[in-house]
Amino acid sequence: MKFRGCLFLGLVLLWLPALPARAEFEFFKRDVDVLTSTTVRAASAIERVPPRGFFPIKISIHNGYPQPRSWAVTFRSQPQYGNGGVRFLSSHAVTTPGLSDTEHVFMVPLATKLDRSVEGELQIQVRSGAMVAQGTVPGMMTTDWRSVAFSKGLAGLNNLDQLTKAVEARGTLSSSGQPLAVIFEPSELPADWRVLTGFDAILLSRQEWDLLDPTLRETLTGWVRLGGHLHLFGPDGAGAEDLGMGRLVRWSWDGLKIPSQQVAAPLDNAPSLIQSLRNDYLANPLQQAFGEKDFNPWLVFIILSVFVIVIGPVNLQVWAKPGRRHLLFVTTPLISLSASLILLFIIVLGDGFGGTGRRVGFVLLRSQAGERLAHLIQEQVGRTGVLMGRQFPASENAWFMPVVMKKSRWTQFDDLYAIEANFEESDGQLGGDWFRSRSEQIHLVRAALPTRSRIEEVEPAVGDQPPRLFNSLGYGLKSFCYKDATGKFWRSPGPVPSGQAISLEPIPGKTHAEVWKQAHSSFSSGWDEKIGRLSSQNNQFLAEADDPGSQLVPSLRSIKWKEDRLFVAGEPVNRTATAP
Repeated sequence: MKFRGCLFLGLVLLWLPALPARAEFEFFKRDVDVLTSTTVRAASAIERVPPRGFFPIKISIHNGYPQPRSWAVTFRSQPQYGNGGVRFLSSHAVTTPGLSDTEHVFMVPLATKLDRSVEGELQIQVRSGAMVAQGTVPGMMTTDWRSVAFSKGLAGLNNLDQLTKAVEARGTLSSSGQPLAVIFEPSELPADWRVLTGFDAILLSRQEWDLLDPTLRETLTGWVRLGGHLHLFGPDGAGAEDLGMGRLVRWSWDGLKIPSQQVAAPLDNAPSLIQSLRNDYLANPLQQAFGEKDFNPWLVFIILSVFVIVIGPVNLQVWAKPGRRHLLFVTTPLISLSASLILLFIIVLGDGFGGTGRRVGFVLLRSQAGERLAHLIQEQVGRTGVLMGRQFPASENAWFMPVVMKKSRWTQFDDLYAIEANFEESDGQLGGDWFRSRSEQIHLVRAALPTRSRIEEVEPAVGDQPPRLFNSLGYGLKSFCYKDATGKFWRSPGPVPSGQAISLEPIPGKTHAEVWKQAHSSFSSGWDEKIGRLSSQNNQFLAEADDPGSQLVPSLRSIKWKEDRLFVAGEPVNRTATAP
């Protein structure tokens, strides 16, 4: 008997390593058809949905039918309960071959948590005919603080709970009984820059960093350069450095307990994008330059007064007077229709079709080997008239976010407790309330674009001689200034065509600072401060594109952008370096 028990235990131990190891978080697995064993499973590398950005979802389908099946996959990002709030509906269609196992990874757009209502959630539905699988992914509880991702490798030994208590003890995070961060599995993250857009700070071990896909490491570095805070824990020693507009913090870690008390302070000081979207655009330079639109209530009052007089006394005493009352069934609809057409004509005459707007963009260029990306920040304000359509192409390289604006008669997002909006994505098109007729809206757009563009350094500065630089950006420049590696300041005396050498002349540091100030003060307060930090760094250029409209992310075609500006910053690349 003992022998049989030992034999059974040995067989189990031999079989266990062959089991598939799943490091991801499973949200549901449904048997949607018992007869054919057709199943649908939903999982992700991230435990909960953050309050904005994108969320990676893997849908695994076992099609037990011999025929191919078409499936409708729908995601609803919305408040956990109740009506109102910001909602985002996205839908997709997939086909599975007969008797097959397929996996489909979706980067699901999330509703940006502008309001202070209940926590969000993500509802998932996968349907094929009568077969339906559905489930819900819970959202983060701490949407008024930072959005933090905590790796599985650090979460052991109660590290996340200890860090939560340390932050709560500082008084900036109310005790909710929930961890301050979501846990994620770095090895399961897709190599897509959008997977990082939901977070303000990310904490992971150095070992996990080394095992990341190189493309994801490059994307994570770019995320830091655009303002993210990355905390790395490993045996390399402690230290911190600014990386672009973000910060890289290294912690000495023995693989056991993390220093929670020390980590809490810089984590608590990390910028919050949600707070920026709620507060930084109440006094936006673009909106101020756009001016305010007047509303003439007297014109509406006169039209309504004339309408009341015509449909009442005139209609009853002239056109449908006693003895001809049956004509009311004809005159009343005609009068109402005429008044509506007149009112519509006056609205179109005053507001027009489509709309107008202004845009400003900032590109942080990194063209070194292994990091050839253009990171774009774009702010745009639009004022619409009558819109005949509200859809525009969705780019997988861009992420649109609504912001809270200064309250006026025309703004749609101006009350943190009463924001309602419905956004949509379907068949590669964005739609819904991104643009509404007769309204004003501001959008923040972020993008990460593969690029070969760069400013080349042919020869560094020698003594009082300026460096020799070459414009390989692919577009001309209205202006160009440069702080070289030794801290000297240079400027081009005029425009710089594409594919041409850049002539430089020395300038005082004060002039250099004024040029940078003109650039970063064109943005909202949060980005104003972040971009301004770059001006003090050596070996950094700043240029303004001469054709900004061709480089900015497009949106609704009926919006006519009256003024565009695009600033480009980065480090020149030595021409002798390996070509991209």
